[in-house]
Amino acid sequence: MIAWYTVLPSKFPPGSGTGDTKALPAIWQEFPRFEQATTALLGQLATLRAAAAAGDAAAFQTAYQATGPQFCGGCHRPFRAR
Repeated sequence: MIAWYTVLPSKFPPGSGTGDTKALPAIWQEFPRFEQATTALLGQLATLRAAAAAGDAAAFQTAYQATGPQFCGGCHRPFRAR
């Protein structure tokens, strides 16, 4: 996941918002905000990886539960159509 999200912003160059896509125009209109959301998610994924590597099940569970609503949702809600 870290490898994928590291390059995610490059998947949305200017002019790529055509065709069959669920990406909202906000990605291109607010690209710095999109990049910030991706960077925040990368930080969260690093937290997940560290908890997993340490074998800390409680820390991993806490971080995992926050990942979907806070970090995935923090990008999908403003930048992806339902």
